[in-house]
Amino acid sequence: MNLNNIYMIMGREIYTYDKKKKCYEKFQYDDIDFIYFKNKKLNIILEGEEIYNLRLDLPRMNNRSLKNNIEREVNLLFKKDDILFDYEVIKSSNKTLVTSVKCINTDKYEIIDRYFSSCKALKVIPIQEALIIYIKNKTKVKEGIVMALVKENLYSIILKYGNIVFCSINKEKDKKDINELCEESFKIITKSLEHLSLSIDNNIYLINLSLDKKYIMNYKIKNFNIKIEELFYVN
Repeated sequence: MNLNNIYMIMGREIYTYDKKKKCYEKFQYDDIDFIYFKNKKLNIILEGEEIYNLRLDLPRMNNRSLKNNIEREVNLLFKKDDILFDYEVIKSSNKTLVTSVKCINTDKYEIIDRYFSSCKALKVIPIQEALIIYIKNKTKVKEGIVMALVKENLYSIILKYGNIVFCSINKEKDKKDINELCEESFKIITKSLEHLSLSIDNNIYLINLSLDKKYIMNYKIKNFNIKIEELFYVN
């Protein structure tokens, strides 16, 4: 098996993309070389997971204490201690720090911990982030709405200042017409913009989607067609 340094977890299975064969290969756990992993820096893309955005105002402290405090706050919020999260300081003063925190409450943590905990360095990337990185590599997008159909999931993302400020997943593609799903997603996005008191440029970026014009007539539209394997190599 041709091992790359990027893996995708879909459902309860781990996949990698073989460039030579041009196809996915499901990882058989018995084939995993843990010595190989131990010396590698690996990226894992999580597919089908919700991202939760939080803002935390905390007293000023050093980086280590900040991470520990954010972890404690996140664990208290979700009432469990295996939440994946990342954060950045968006504002600071002599006394306080304002942080933006992204969290993923996933049942795939057990898989990650069991098979990848011995890695030299491990970065977990939700597929929403991989999609945004891909778009940024193609255009200088800073804000707008991103709607992407990847496998059976419809991702709706609000982008502001180049960052994800809100996203949702609709997993009912098999049950409803895609335009109906997108209409539902637009309503969620509109409510979220109102709740967040945000205004954004009327750009909409469609990935693997072709929508009825009545849903997007007020937007500047840019279309992308992405094969899921392309997301394995975003930088």
